[in-house]
Amino acid sequence: MAATIVASVAGEGPLHELVRLPPFRAPHHTSSYAAIVGGGRGLVPGEVTRANGGVLFLDELTEFSRDVLEALRQPLEDGRVTIVRASGASRRATRLRCRSRERRRSTRAPSRGS
Repeated sequence: MAATIVASVAGEGPLHELVRLPPFRAPHHTSSYAAIVGGGRGLVPGEVTRANGGVLFLDELTEFSRDVLEALRQPLEDGRVTIVRASGASRRATRLRCRSRERRRSTRAPSRGS
């Protein structure tokens, strides 16, 4: 039910039924602070809120900007994100599992097929 509410508030198209699967969000490492945390006109939910109850997959974690990574601390610790802008304030739930996968570079020479 919570995923359906978040999808509706985020304006993710017309919803004809409940969202039954937990969300899986994988924002690009160039995503802005507002895209990850939320905000903008109408205090739109960011990726952290859209991943509520699911997984926020941060591929190439070290490529995200420092301010975005710092902004993730509060939602991960508190289970909620607070967005304060000139147009108002909003507090939203952010219970999620955060995953990162760094690509490992091999130090070995590639093997040759026989």
